[in-house]
Amino acid sequence: MTISCLPASVVARPPRHRAPRLSCDCHFHVFGDSVAYPFSVPRDYTPPGASLEAWQEMAGILGLERMVIVQPSVYGTDNRCTLDALQAVGVERGRAVVVLGDGVSDADLERLNAAGVRGVRFNLVNAGGLTPDRVAAVARRVAPLGWHLQFYVDGTQLPELAPTIAKMPTPVVIDHMGQIRSSSPTYRKELNAMLTLMSNGKTWVKLCGYRASTESYSYCVTKSHLQKSDTWYY
Repeated sequence: MTISCLPASVVARPPRHRAPRLSCDCHFHVFGDSVAYPFSVPRDYTPPGASLEAWQEMAGILGLERMVIVQPSVYGTDNRCTLDALQAVGVERGRAVVVLGDGVSDADLERLNAAGVRGVRFNLVNAGGLTPDRVAAVARRVAPLGWHLQFYVDGTQLPELAPTIAKMPTPVVIDHMGQIRSSSPTYRKELNAMLTLMSNGKTWVKLCGYRASTESYSYCVTKSHLQKSDTWYY
């Protein structure tokens, strides 16, 4: 059983200040036609379509010129949708983060590298992601290419995972601020684990406020709700 996702907003408002030149959207997914790019089974959610063209329209409004397309869990290790989108924009503007299957060869890695892939994602939250036992083996494979490992985790997983992440021979990127929530009973341990990782000089964290919010979609449900909110998220 999967959950459905809210569709994208039909209106993208110009920001008060456009992004600086060469600004980069460091994390978004492309969801293509479900016949050409079937979703994996099992999966935790079923997203609506989210085309590259729709992203480009939104990026033009915001002033974003570069991008990192990230493989979502709903495609498992089938990276075709992500790679096709990357090919469409070109390596002058884009890069990609993929999920690797067990059978990937050195030649496959070289082809992915030439196509603009620069990282491997470990999704430890949703079905369809790579499992923690594969982290070290994948890191050894991609380190010579200069790639990074990207982790999507829940904050409660960080204290246990942090020592493993710290030993990686690659740079590491943590998605969505590690989903550390102030309401968590282990909040302090989670935060300390993240800060320790960030102090090692090779760990980066993607800022993403809504993933750590304790209120579901308080920033975008309805216009009336927005008018009552003290904080607006863009």
